[in-house]
Amino acid sequence: MKLLRRLFFTTLGISIFLIILSFIFLSSGGPSSHTSQTPSIYWTFFNGKYIPMTIFNDIQKELSKSPDTKETKETVYKVIEKTTPHEEEEQKVLKKEYTEDEAAQRVNNVLMNGKSILDSPEGEGTVYIPTKEYLNSRKYKPTYSKFRFHHMNIPSEATWLLNNVCMDGKGQFLFYTNERLNKNWLHKINGGTLAFLQSNLDSKSLRKGFDIKVVPTEIPLDKVPRWIEKTVIPFKRFAVGNVGHAFADNLLPILELMAQYDLNSDETLLLMMDEIFYRENICVKNSDGVCPEFASSYHYDKQKSVKYSLEWTQMFTPLPILQMCTYEGFINSTSIGMIGRMEQAPCPLDDVINKDRLKSLTLTGAENEELTNSIQVCFKQLAFGIGGRSWIVSPSTMRDSIITLFRKQMFRNMGIKPKNDIHDGDTITVAIHNKPVQGRHGNVISNRAEIAEYLRTYLRDEPIVRELNKTVNIIEIKLEDFTSIEQLKFFSQVDVYISTIGSGSFYSLFMPDDSSLLYAPECAFVSRREARRLGVTTRWVCRQPIIHFHSSLPHINVFDLTSKVRDCAFRFGGDRQFLHPDTMDRCDPVLDTQLMLAEVSKAIEMRAVRR
Repeated sequence: MKLLRRLFFTTLGISIFLIILSFIFLSSGGPSSHTSQTPSIYWTFFNGKYIPMTIFNDIQKELSKSPDTKETKETVYKVIEKTTPHEEEEQKVLKKEYTEDEAAQRVNNVLMNGKSILDSPEGEGTVYIPTKEYLNSRKYKPTYSKFRFHHMNIPSEATWLLNNVCMDGKGQFLFYTNERLNKNWLHKINGGTLAFLQSNLDSKSLRKGFDIKVVPTEIPLDKVPRWIEKTVIPFKRFAVGNVGHAFADNLLPILELMAQYDLNSDETLLLMMDEIFYRENICVKNSDGVCPEFASSYHYDKQKSVKYSLEWTQMFTPLPILQMCTYEGFINSTSIGMIGRMEQAPCPLDDVINKDRLKSLTLTGAENEELTNSIQVCFKQLAFGIGGRSWIVSPSTMRDSIITLFRKQMFRNMGIKPKNDIHDGDTITVAIHNKPVQGRHGNVISNRAEIAEYLRTYLRDEPIVRELNKTVNIIEIKLEDFTSIEQLKFFSQVDVYISTIGSGSFYSLFMPDDSSLLYAPECAFVSRREARRLGVTTRWVCRQPIIHFHSSLPHINVFDLTSKVRDCAFRFGGDRQFLHPDTMDRCDPVLDTQLMLAEVSKAIEMRAVRR
């Protein structure tokens, strides 16, 4: 009897499972017909200005073919067109003010991946300096390596400055010292602190340590072919395929480190110590069976990870982006392990455009020995320490000044003047994030289209709008339709932005002074106990987002709508291509149209008050 009962329930379970699978297949429209196209890097002229296109155009495909797509894009371009190179004296932060075309050309030099820029004897792109020239410019010859630390005993805050460190022919960092220093301090260099090259300490179980070989001799200057005189910041990327993480867990921690040691961002090189498309077959996996390199892209698309990290770092600094590239070494078809070379990004493994680049090196025994004993380059100064500096979920009190520095630097580098006064121009721009439902991170605004139409109909009749006598633009923006630079330009002109908490909301970084971000609550599936505590009958509820980043934005007004929104709309499944829990069944916040009209009007009125 027990056997028959077990057989019955097993058959019933299999039948239900097959029915669910069939429903999923039919709702997704069957197998995908998408085929990737060969991406290209190029720049184009738009309305008399250089506009750099994205590195991977196949990622920039339109996710919707709705009739209003073209009209929406044209409206966005009209907003972008109003950006002008800023000329205010107070914005001239560093050594030079660039016009938009000059800024574009600087980024163009890097985007085109011209290898000659690394060894160029002239121009801003110079990275390497021949040893003879470097020594002639110094009063004293460097004899030993040197280090200085800050908060060494607090891993989450530890930073280091290393001087006169070299890299051998296989990519190993070398620290030259005498016996006394070796005994007293150098055991700390290869401890936990230098392993924190990534900002998010939650990923420490996934990351490799960072080791420096201690050499108990003076620096062999006769073997050093070249030096890098500029400060270099080695780091590993974290979850960089998400724009929010690209800012909060990569660029902002780097800028914070620069500010701590008073490093000039125009004279500081970034060295990415990881490869997104790493060799999974030979990586050293942790106890969970995960490669440490996984943390760089995390669960995000690897092509987007390369794209975002190259585009945004190239807007962040005018200098070439460096990367530690690995090549598998062979002698007579026998592997001799990895050989590391510092090159201009992207490495061959990450270069999806030039796919035929060499990814391995075949050497003779003599060549291998020579490579091991040679020196690629020496560094005047390395700066470490972005561990524990994540801005995503940690409250960022007293770090607001870094946000201001970051905004000024990005606007300056790209020659953009934000619309800091709503009285400038003849238009009020209200943007609503038209987020794709297949995004990894949860919620979209369920009734976005209804809100947009309601605002288009009634916002113009609000007293403050009539008083300002301006045209109102309500734009449902699909961020994936625009390049990174176009996104930056667009948000520099937005007066009010309505978004859910996710990567799209992080573009509020680039909104003008006194503009407003209205963010919807997070919808989540909670336990029965939590539902009872909240006094609701459904387990799909609205709650306060766990992201604290937006509280650190001193230039905008942040409207948290959590206490004013109660309704969630259940949404079955999503695009399950990632096979990640975040893409399973979920619910989305439903925003009351009259509430949004009142909140947007309030935001406009706050912005309209003259200083």
